[in-house]
Amino acid sequence: MKDKIGIWASVICLIHCLFFPLLATVFPIFLDIDWKVEVILLILALVVGSLSFIDNIFKHKYFLSIIFFLLGFLFIFVGVIFSVGFFHFIGLITLITAHYLNFKKIKQTDGCHPHGCNH
Repeated sequence: MKDKIGIWASVICLIHCLFFPLLATVFPIFLDIDWKVEVILLILALVVGSLSFIDNIFKHKYFLSIIFFLLGFLFIFVGVIFSVGFFHFIGLITLITAHYLNFKKIKQTDGCHPHGCNH
């Protein structure tokens, strides 16, 4: 469930990154709230992602999704610091990929109890 929320949060971020600049050119008032929306979306993505990926690391020792997660946030922060929208886009696609990988791994190992995993 957390990965589905993470995917949707990342998609909402992606929509925000694609359409907010267009809205801001038509309605300049959006420039005043843009940074607030970005902060809220980043915090949401960070909290949901952390809860989702940390759980899978401890249970299954699966690190690929957390690597994608951290790489995605690195791209997003570089995009924010240097105001490069392309980095936001790559970062969000990477976050969506991280949640998808994590979701698939959880589904794959759902019946892992007989095989001796750590939970």
